[in-house]
Amino acid sequence: MSELVATTLQSNTEEESIKRLEKIDIRRQNLESEQKHALSALNSFQKTREETDLINKFNDSIEILRELKEDLMEKFREVSENLESIIEDDKDVTQAKVGVEYLNLKMEDIENHLKIVETNGSILNSFIGTGQLNENISLSKQWIKFFVRKIMDAEKRVAMISQYETMSENLKFMRACGEEDETGMDEMVKQFKLQISMIKPSTWEQKHVENLRISINNFSEDVDEIRFINANLDDALQQLTNM
Repeated sequence: MSELVATTLQSNTEEESIKRLEKIDIRRQNLESEQKHALSALNSFQKTREETDLINKFNDSIEILRELKEDLMEKFREVSENLESIIEDDKDVTQAKVGVEYLNLKMEDIENHLKIVETNGSILNSFIGTGQLNENISLSKQWIKFFVRKIMDAEKRVAMISQYETMSENLKFMRACGEEDETGMDEMVKQFKLQISMIKPSTWEQKHVENLRISINNFSEDVDEIRFINANLDDALQQLTNM
């Protein structure tokens, strides 16, 4: 009888040991699962945080692009009015020099900064590109340079007229003093006068200003269409908190 009891007790002990080991194994599996889940959540959060940093960097570059655009648009309104007033009042085109040169430099800055925007956006899946912005920047630059060339031509003509007037005055002075024209000054003055007469005054028309305005407005709209990207860091943090 004692032998049967001993066998039974041993059997019960083995069953309890097996059950205990099974429970330990289940707990171990649960802990491993929870650890994997926690590690996955942490990795996901880290990835989201890194992506958020990239998104913030992209959004900052968009903000700067818009500020550059607003600076240009504010100056353009002033420049376009000046360009039109020169047509209406037949003013010296060189009066528009400072404003047009500013537009030219500012558009160069914008074009260079757009490369930064595209670089920052290229590593983000949600970036959809910059559309026709590069094309409209190129077209705007062409029209700005049209006015730059017009003003440069006008400056050259003004310089030639000034030089001609100086030479004419010197020739008159020589004649008044009874000096002979041994240097061929008279012929040089005639040649200068002929050259000036062949150079037409540098002007533009309303249609040229309007074409510039259209290209600048299209550029402005394209900048506004580049949207900011929303970051999901708050959602990732909430998921991590709820673990």
